[in-house]
Amino acid sequence: MSDCSNVFFENKDLVVLHKPANILSVRSRFHSTKPEPTVLDLYGELLPVHRLDREVEGLLIAAKNKKTQSICNSWFEKKEINKSYMALSCEVDLNLFEKLPFQAETISPKIGDSFHWTSTLLRGKKRSYEHTEGDKAETVASLAGITTLNSAKIYQWKLSPLTGRSHQLRFELAKHKHPILGDELYFAPLIPHYETGIALIANELDFSQCPNKDVLNLPDKISLNISWDIMLSRLDSNATHVAEKE
Repeated sequence: MSDCSNVFFENKDLVVLHKPANILSVRSRFHSTKPEPTVLDLYGELLPVHRLDREVEGLLIAAKNKKTQSICNSWFEKKEINKSYMALSCEVDLNLFEKLPFQAETISPKIGDSFHWTSTLLRGKKRSYEHTEGDKAETVASLAGITTLNSAKIYQWKLSPLTGRSHQLRFELAKHKHPILGDELYFAPLIPHYETGIALIANELDFSQCPNKDVLNLPDKISLNISWDIMLSRLDSNATHVAEKE
């Protein structure tokens, strides 16, 4: 496999990549005569296990052989692997928009509040939307902090998807009038601007409940060394922020 600084963890069976924003994880499901390169194309013969949206940065697992791919796929199918994300949002008045793909719900979160959100989602060509025949999506969200950036309140979320539906986290925060910063597709404001992709990072993989994790020589957890200050610094390099402590 080619050398790359984005290889976060590697052994004989798999790699965990630190995927940058604005590059595909796997081939798009929509046909293209000129297919875009994916992050896996940069590393030689790797097999996909799961995906992150193009706009999302974070930890991505890829297998080196079919057996490992099958084992890892089983973890995701049986919800034995736990993923954690960090996100920044702004509260938005969604009455300004027409034809929302959900029934918007208002929340007034305080630091330390936790939520368990459920929806039934179908994926359209652009966005996911609620439908009675959709697949169940479950998300646990907790508010880790609130930051004042100029006149805007920035909300710092810790997110754990219990299911793996397309655009699930982006949908849920938008549905609750807190779209992820930078995510114009889900009605985020243009200001403050997030400099790379959207303000959503897959920051941790928890293998502790995964069968065969020891066979694949995996630790209990793999985590990115990413802080709220790093994420906030990407919003506006000329602005100052005052964070409320967790």
